[in-house]
Amino acid sequence: MAIQQEVIDAVGKMTREECHSVWKLINARVSQLAAIETQKFHVGQRVYFIHSKTNRRIEGVVKSVNQKTISINTKEGTWKVSPTFLSPLE
Repeated sequence: MAIQQEVIDAVGKMTREECHSVWKLINARVSQLAAIETQKFHVGQRVYFIHSKTNRRIEGVVKSVNQKTISINTKEGTWKVSPTFLSPLE
């Protein structure tokens, strides 16, 4: 939590240009982390995620692995899900 407060304080003192530079760095890091997460899954793998609005567990099979999302075939249809929300089925 201390680092978050430091970041909040630092951002509050930045110019527009500095904020833009930091924003670019954050976006690059988020993309890098998403790429690392997508490598944990492969086509044909059985996975599940918890739907954010209904809190239901949705199970399916990986249809495709994209740069930032993973397409999942489920009984309800095809979903594009961030790999950070997916878990493999045992």
